[in-house]
Amino acid sequence: MNNILYILGAGLSAPLGLPVISNFLELSKNLYEKDPEKYAHFREIYNRLDRMGKAKNYFNCDLFNIEEILSIIEMESFITGKDSSKDFGRYIADVVEHYTPDLVPEKKRNEGHTWFPFMFSPKSGNARLVAQYYQFAATLFNLVFERDHTTLAVSCSASKTPNARYGVITLNYDMVLESIVERINSDFSPAGKLVVDYGIQSQKPYDIPYHVPLAKLHGSIRPLTIIPPTWNKSRNPQIANAWVLAEKLISQANCIRFIGYSLPLTDNYVRYLLIAGILNSLNLKRIEVICMNNNHEVQRYKSLFNFTNLHFLHEQVQNFFSTFCIS
Repeated sequence: MNNILYILGAGLSAPLGLPVISNFLELSKNLYEKDPEKYAHFREIYNRLDRMGKAKNYFNCDLFNIEEILSIIEMESFITGKDSSKDFGRYIADVVEHYTPDLVPEKKRNEGHTWFPFMFSPKSGNARLVAQYYQFAATLFNLVFERDHTTLAVSCSASKTPNARYGVITLNYDMVLESIVERINSDFSPAGKLVVDYGIQSQKPYDIPYHVPLAKLHGSIRPLTIIPPTWNKSRNPQIANAWVLAEKLISQANCIRFIGYSLPLTDNYVRYLLIAGILNSLNLKRIEVICMNNNHEVQRYKSLFNFTNLHFLHEQVQNFFSTFCIS
């Protein structure tokens, strides 16, 4: 049975309306404008940004890119010894939390053959899109959704013919995957409780039934252990276990699939993690990149990987969920 590892970037959650690096600042300012009292702590971040405007007199820096902004602020903090990571963490968590849609489904009866895309009805609307994320989460646990043709009730059960086990590494802070798994547990009661496991100590993390190992390399909004997406990613011991787990997952994977991750040049630590894990790999057979037809992104992957079995699937995230995610 193959071990398939998903490496997820911001593009994974973007279709749900969550911010990405390029629009994070804009969306945070929209949030602040609507409720400046609730988000008054954003003001300090913006004050620093205004002060940074001076840098543009000397450097070509993008002060609309949250990663570049936080990298500059992080460098100042490192030099002065004034740790502002809590301010960053709260700021990032508030923005991510606000733009995460309601993913609570309602089980519905539905006539016809296209029942699955409409079996969830989240308050945020767009039931088809949310259903596709549920399909992805179910696939990670080798679960299948089925409908009783007599009662039209929808149930969830373990696949009788699983051919892969899954692990996940994510660069995201959000709780989208965890929230969906929680709802599957509560609403469908699969045979074993599904566990998104952050801290698997087993030497074979793919092998634990009903557990999907999840390494969150930059921390999470819950609990609030956010490591800002900056040059100084390694300084926080709170996420050291996630990086250890990530290396283990890479080294044991037979197939690695990147979704929504553009392999930015600033993410050198991720590149070194990939190299370290693949150096210890015993049987990596295939690397897949699910992305839109972006030449810059494709070239970055080609420049990193010198591997015959590197493949690009030019699909939107939700189309991949519907068509390709069952292996």
